[in-house]
Amino acid sequence: MSEGEYRCERAGPAHTEALLALLESAGSGCYCNYWHFVGDKNAWLERCYVRPEDNRVALAERLRGDELCGVVARASSGALCGWMKVTRAAEVARLYEQRVYRSLPCFGAEPGARADVYTIACAYVAEDERGRGVAKALLSEAIVAARAAGASALEAFPRGGQLEAERLRADEVWMGPEALFLAAGFARVSDFRPYPVLRLHLR
Repeated sequence: MSEGEYRCERAGPAHTEALLALLESAGSGCYCNYWHFVGDKNAWLERCYVRPEDNRVALAERLRGDELCGVVARASSGALCGWMKVTRAAEVARLYEQRVYRSLPCFGAEPGARADVYTIACAYVAEDERGRGVAKALLSEAIVAARAAGASALEAFPRGGQLEAERLRADEVWMGPEALFLAAGFARVSDFRPYPVLRLHLR
């Protein structure tokens, strides 16, 4: 899918090296693995700072798998400039187990009813491409990819401002900006500030 000057597509093994390089430019050893990690905070910090290669390998393995794990954006130059993590909610249990989310009524469906719910769990745009519509293009492709994967709904966990018009810092929107999701038709299913939960029904 193309939107403006950006071409977006489902992430796969062919994107591995370029995506690893993009995420490395963020200056973190996470490589989009935090929500998959099993362990405490100290174990996570050790992995990021001492064994970041483990996170690189884990991302490469997901890209080789059959399950949807994200979408990427390329600029007109061909350079990979954006990433949005899109995966089954069950794959990122750590996110849903966060204290601010784990007891919310919006997740109280019958066991099995959420098997086809997918989650947007990260968004990253190269610094020199920010503010040009990359995130919008990524979200459009994420919706298409999730629907093609059989998702019944897509959930997002943006950091929201305490006030509607509050502008957040770049390091506070790594789950995507709230306004982006609202403009795409997502609805708030929980509005506990500053951690709203948004959902888009796909069928």
